[in-house]
Amino acid sequence: MVLALLPACGSRGAGGIGAAVGPDGSAMESDAALAPAADDSVATVVDATVGEDTPISPRLDVSGSAGLDAASASVSDGSGQANTIAKKPTGFIGGKRPAKVYVPKAHTPKKKWPLLLLLHGFTASGGLQNFYMGISNQVNKQGVILVTPDGKKDKAGLQYWNATPACCDFGNSGVDDVAYLTSLIDEAVATYNADPKRVYMLGHSNGGFMAYRMACDRADKVTAIASLAGATFLKDGKCKPSQAVNVLQIHGTLDPVVGYLGGNFFGKVFPGAEESVAKWRKLNDCDGPPSNAGKVSYDYKVFGNETSRTLWKDCKQGVEVGLWKMSFSTHVPVFTGAFQKDVVAYLLARTRQ
Repeated sequence: MVLALLPACGSRGAGGIGAAVGPDGSAMESDAALAPAADDSVATVVDATVGEDTPISPRLDVSGSAGLDAASASVSDGSGQANTIAKKPTGFIGGKRPAKVYVPKAHTPKKKWPLLLLLHGFTASGGLQNFYMGISNQVNKQGVILVTPDGKKDKAGLQYWNATPACCDFGNSGVDDVAYLTSLIDEAVATYNADPKRVYMLGHSNGGFMAYRMACDRADKVTAIASLAGATFLKDGKCKPSQAVNVLQIHGTLDPVVGYLGGNFFGKVFPGAEESVAKWRKLNDCDGPPSNAGKVSYDYKVFGNETSRTLWKDCKQGVEVGLWKMSFSTHVPVFTGAFQKDVVAYLLARTRQ
C-alpha cells in the first residue's frame, strides 16, 4: 500500500499549499490528507512484528493504548484560557484539544516513563501521522508513553502548528501552540508519571518546525527532538533556549516541499537541513569534529543504504546534535521497519542532566 500525503508545508514548486504529494515526491491531484492510495506495488500490510527491512504499513499495534483515568486538572488549550477538567475519557489528555495517549502494557505509576509527542504535518492530524509512521508500534517494544496531539484548524479546515514565521500559521491566528504542548507535557507527567527528564518530540514537516520551536522556547521541558523534513528559525535571535537540547535533523535530499537546502513559503524563508544543524551546533557549543554512525537503509523506495548518520557529541551539558541525511529521499519516505525502531531508540537514549 502506498500512502498519499499532503505536504506538511507546501510550496508553489511542489503543487502549492494543499496539493498532495506521493511517496515519490511528485504532486498529486488528490487533496485527501494521508489517504491510502489504491496501489499495492510498494508495500503490503504487516503487523507489529515488522522486520527491520520491511516497509512501514498502516496496521498499528494499538494494544498498549489503554490509558488511565485522569484526575481533575487545569490545562491550556493554546488560547490563553485555562480549562478545568473534571474527568477525561480514558486514553486522552488535553481538555478542549484532546490528544490520544498510548500507554505501555507494563505501565505502572510506581515508576517514571519516557514521554514522546508525535507532531503531525500541515493538513494532517496526530492519528494520521501515526498511521503513516507507525510510532505506536514502539510503545510496548521500547516502553514509552506516546501522545499524538492535533494542531488547530485554519479557515479552510486544515490543521497546522504555529511554529516558526515560515511555517505554518498562514492565517496569522497567533494560536499559542507552545502553551498547548507544554500543558500536555505537564498533564502527562501528573497523570501517567511521565519522566520530566525524558521528554521527546518527533515531528514531520510542519511538526518538525514545531519541534524546533519547542526546543527553542521550552528547553526546560524538552530533552530531545527529531525533526523529519522540518527546519529551525531562520534568524538566530528568534531561538534562545534556556539550556542545551539534543537535536536530530532527518531530511531527504530530493525533498520538493521543504527543500534540503532551504527555501521559502510565499516569501517566508526557512533554513536548510545542514544550516539548521549548524545553528544548533552553535547554540549547543558543539566544538569537536563529528563522528560517523554509518549508513543504513530507512527508505524502502531508495536502493541501498541511503541514510548517512553524522553526530556531533562534543557539546555542552552532554547533549548531541545529529543529521540523518537521506540521499535521494523525498518529503514522504516509505520507511523500513528499522526507522521507527531506531528513531525512537535514539531519542530515548538521551536524558536530561
